[in-house]
Amino acid sequence: MNYAVDKLTSLPNTAVYLDGTHSSWLGVGDAANRLVRAGVQRADGFFVNVSNYELTAHLEKYGTWIAKCIHYGTNTAEGGWRVGHFEWCASQYFPATPSDFSTWTLTDAWYADNVDNAANPPTLQSLQHFVIDTSRNGKGPWSPPAAAYSDAQVWCNPPGRGLGDLPTTLTGNDLLDAKLWIKVPGESDGGCTRGTSGPADPERGMIDPPAGAWFKEQAAELVTLAQPALLPTACQVDFDVQASWPGSFIAQVSIKNVGSAPLRDWNVSWALPGDEQIVLDLGADLHQSRGVVTASAPFWDRVILPGWRQSFSFLGKQRGDSYQPLLLFLSGGAACRVR
Repeated sequence: MNYAVDKLTSLPNTAVYLDGTHSSWLGVGDAANRLVRAGVQRADGFFVNVSNYELTAHLEKYGTWIAKCIHYGTNTAEGGWRVGHFEWCASQYFPATPSDFSTWTLTDAWYADNVDNAANPPTLQSLQHFVIDTSRNGKGPWSPPAAAYSDAQVWCNPPGRGLGDLPTTLTGNDLLDAKLWIKVPGESDGGCTRGTSGPADPERGMIDPPAGAWFKEQAAELVTLAQPALLPTACQVDFDVQASWPGSFIAQVSIKNVGSAPLRDWNVSWALPGDEQIVLDLGADLHQSRGVVTASAPFWDRVILPGWRQSFSFLGKQRGDSYQPLLLFLSGGAACRVR
């Protein structure tokens, strides 16, 4: 790791950050110790939460504490008596209680007393900086049903998660260089059997794609459940497969205006799984481009007033005998709630 840090930091236009894990894994002192031994003081900083789901508010504290713990355990100006003693640093595990975020102020107070107000406090320039992966943490970590699984694999394609903050360098935290989508949202974590005999994921009722492969159902969840929402939601979609048989299916889509302004010249788009094709539409003008279908308002009914809904049906061709849509509907670039 030290060799990699030296080689990479010598390159032009290169920023180097090392892995600082996340706030539900290593304690602050353990993470700080590992980072120092790996050469973080010669890098640009460290990163947290890559490919994970911890809440940004927790990660900001965790990253800030690691930065201050690195200073605490390497600062010789205090006489050197605490150098190397990263285990003395307060963390999310003590004096705070990890499951009770309100107690994390106790750890804040420890760093205020032992670092910020020490005889030789650090400057913002002398503290290590960090970045946060916000690609899947909008709703935080998944809490599995109690006693449902011998190994819930909470890190593995957990259901009901959402995108987090959009990538930005305007973080409002002097130590936080950026929020980034480091893990590509929609890439599978691998096959998740959660302690069962498998091969299906019992939470999803399907076999998850291999690690790194595109997981369209998860991608749809991440967009639809993004926190904050990608764009203000003004529509709700009810999707109903009314009939399905080998080779064909009939479905109905109902769009409700849940906003405060009329939806004029409305349209809604969604993705068809596999090689399905639209054959006949009724109540809307449907256009298919490869796997994406866009339904536009018919000329006789172009406005949906607040609280009102518009429905249409379509006949489609399919290869199998059951139709399962990708439940991500967009209207005017905003994700619709799907019920």
